Amino acid sequence: MNRTLLTSTLPNVTESMLSAQFWFQETGWTHRANDKVDASLQQTYQSYIQKHAQSMFDLVELWESAKAGLGWDDSVPVPPVPPSPRPVLYGADGGLLPEAFWQEVSESIAAAVPVLHTTAADRTEDEQQPLNTPKVHPGFSVRRADVRRYPTQEPGFKGSADKEFDRFQDTALHTFEPVLILLGTSDNDWYYIVSTTYTGWVHARDIAIATDEQFREWARFTQTGRPFIIPLANNVYTQANPYDKTVSQVNLEFAAYIPLAESEHATRVSGEQTAAEGQPVGTPARNQRPVGNQSPIGNQSPTGNLRVYLPVRNDDGRLDIHEAFLSAFSPVHFGFRPYTRFSVVESAFRLLSERYGWGDRFGCHDCASFIMDSYRTVGLQLPRDAGQQEEALPNFLEVPAEAEFAERTELLKELAPGDPLYMPGHTMMYLGYLNGHHYMIHDFAGYVNSEDAALARASDDRTTDASMSETAAEVTSGGDGGLNDTGVQSIPVNEIMVSTLDILTSRRRAYIEELTGVGRLLM
Repeated sequence: MNRTLLTSTLPNVTESMLSAQFWFQETGWTHRANDKVDASLQQTYQSYIQKHAQSMFDLVELWESAKAGLGWDDSVPVPPVPPSPRPVLYGADGGLLPEAFWQEVSESIAAAVPVLHTTAADRTEDEQQPLNTPKVHPGFSVRRADVRRYPTQEPGFKGSADKEFDRFQDTALHTFEPVLILLGTSDNDWYYIVSTTYTGWVHARDIAIATDEQFREWARFTQTGRPFIIPLANNVYTQANPYDKTVSQVNLEFAAYIPLAESEHATRVSGEQTAAEGQPVGTPARNQRPVGNQSPIGNQSPTGNLRVYLPVRNDDGRLDIHEAFLSAFSPVHFGFRPYTRFSVVESAFRLLSERYGWGDRFGCHDCASFIMDSYRTVGLQLPRDAGQQEEALPNFLEVPAEAEFAERTELLKELAPGDPLYMPGHTMMYLGYLNGHHYMIHDFAGYVNSEDAALARASDDRTTDASMSETAAEVTSGGDGGLNDTGVQSIPVNEIMVSTLDILTSRRRAYIEELTGVGRLLM
């Protein structure tokens, strides 16, 4: 296939560099040798991260405590209210958000209450509460769902012309992701939820309330031996089903965990035949083709299809589980990918050129969720935000703040493909050292014109505490290709792409000069 690298605004990046295989060949790492890594390493690191990440929650433990009447975990954040004085933000029409907007949001949050029991099915056998008693509810996202700072769909942009960086957009839930529902707005349009990695407001239409039995069955299904698949691309769709629109052409996003509805006696091995291993991507191996239940779905034959379970929100807002077909030739992996460097880096390259999506906007990723989801394909759940990841990772190598450019260049030569890199407001994945440059793959907004390199080197201005709180979009800002807030020419990228660590951030310093640390999650 003839791939064309866009007229490169990225210095020292060639088309051959745009594949995972290239970096393992050029750096001397062989993914075959790394396949021998002990899988127990993933479990060890996951336990460490879970213990040290204040932003991650064990939903099953929280649910069991709430159900038993043992009280609520005070570490779970309460819904934030709009600050005062109000930030200067602009809405979808480009106009300044008025005080009336902030007041409406504040009132909506203040009036939110725990969701009520509505049917006897809500209660477990040992519960004695009557119907219509408020309580915490378990549930699941029925699709990829935006998690908002406030219960409103109105965006909050820093500039009147901005259409990308909505400050009210925090993250997104994966399809079939477990949540606990803490509050609902008075109009029943929004739920305040806690997920494994975040809290926030989600449209009620995107969440199905589960019974205790359903939650216990599905909240940890990837750990119970139930077979499942992981899409390795965005926009993987189920087959059309004119008889059940709830599961017809459903978009299954990258790194979602989707349970297979095959017979429990089906024989299957974990894995996908990738191009690197001599087969077209998505081609099932002989012992991976669908077996077990051979009945049709939606009057379609099971031949050439995978039978999956999908969560559906019924008319009562409850969880139903429906079967659907997914083409067996879709880019999916059966179970977790092997816990190896090649798996993580190859997963990352599956998203190459995907547009930058602030807070997972547009159905895309931002810098931190890109790293999180790449590792999610091998079964390691990282915290959602870059700063949270940096604080929770084991084997973290801190880069001394006083280290100069040359010292940092030598230090990074000890790294290997797949190591996550951190700087204030941004996270990246290391690839290797080649022709005098360190390389990375990352999801970034843009960089400063290289003609300002001399200015950056000559400037002895150090970032202030305020600037260190800049977001990833601001640190790596490309804007519209004009002058950014620092008065320096910037070049937009706004996608997941390979670059060197020599390019400059909006603070007119090379990425390598901004690094604060490196995670070592793979051997």
